[in-house]
Amino acid sequence: MMSQFSKYFAISARDKTWGLYVTGVGHAELASDSEYPPSIHPDAYLFQWERGRVLDECVLLHIKKGGGVFSSNETGEIKLRMGDVLVIAPRQWHRYRPDPATGWEEFWVTFEGPLADSWRSEGFFDKNKPVIATNLHFDLEETFERMIHVAKRELHAPYLMAGLCHSIVGAALSLSSRLAMDPSERQLLAAAEYLRNHSTVVDLEWLARQSRMSPSTFRRRFHDYFDCSPSTYLAVQRIGAAKRYLAETDLPLKRIADLLGYSTEFYFMRVFKQHTGLTPSTWRRRA
Repeated sequence: MMSQFSKYFAISARDKTWGLYVTGVGHAELASDSEYPPSIHPDAYLFQWERGRVLDECVLLHIKKGGGVFSSNETGEIKLRMGDVLVIAPRQWHRYRPDPATGWEEFWVTFEGPLADSWRSEGFFDKNKPVIATNLHFDLEETFERMIHVAKRELHAPYLMAGLCHSIVGAALSLSSRLAMDPSERQLLAAAEYLRNHSTVVDLEWLARQSRMSPSTFRRRFHDYFDCSPSTYLAVQRIGAAKRYLAETDLPLKRIADLLGYSTEFYFMRVFKQHTGLTPSTWRRRA
C-alpha cells in the first residue's frame, strides 16, 4: 500500500438544487498485491470481487498509472490501461481492480444530480462503452488534484466541487470526442474556425477545396454539423465583429462596412438591422 485519500460529503437539499453535486472524491497509489478496494471506504462502497457492487451515483475513475480490469453485465471483462477514464452509471452492477502484478494510481469522483442525468439521457455516457478516454490528460489530473486540495481544506464547498467535477467530465468527453472524430469532422471544425477568425469576405468555394470537399458536399455537411449554411455562419460572425467595432471604437459606419467586406455602407446597415432589429447607430448608442 502506498498513499491514499478519500472523502465523502453530506449533501443538503439546497446543494441538490444546484443540478450537480459531488458525493465523494479520492486518490490512491496502490502497490502490487494491494487490498482492493481499500478498507478506508464506507461499507456501502466496499465490495468483494465475486459479488461486485451497485451504487446510486455516477462514478468517474481515472487511471493515472498501471492497469487493471473492469467488469459489468453490459461489457463483460475489459482491460483498463494507463490514461483510461471510466464512467459507471448509477445502479449499474460492476467491479474493477488493479492488476495484482502492477497495482495502479487512481483518481475518482462520485456525483449525482439532474445535470448528470441529462448527460446520460443525451448519450454522453454509455453503459456499453464505459471507457470514454484513453490518453493521459494532464489537465484532468490537475483538476482532480485541485478537488483533493479543496476536499482536504474546506469544510463545505459543494458548488466549487460541482464546478470542478463538471470540468473533469468535460475534459474527458472532449478528449474522447477528439479521438473519435473522423477527418471530415476535423475539416468542418477547421473551416468554422477559419470563418470565425476571418469575418470579412471569404470565398466559400475556396474554403470547400481547403476542406477537401466539393462545394455542394461542403455546404451539405456544414449544415448537417452546425445547423446552418456556411454563408449564414459567416454572416453571423460578421455581425458579431460589427457589434464589437460599434461598441469599442468610434469608427464611422462606412469604415466598419469596408473592414468587414460589405459592398456599401447602406448594405451593411440593412444587413445589420435584419440580424439585430436595430440600425448600427441605434445599437451603438445602446451598447
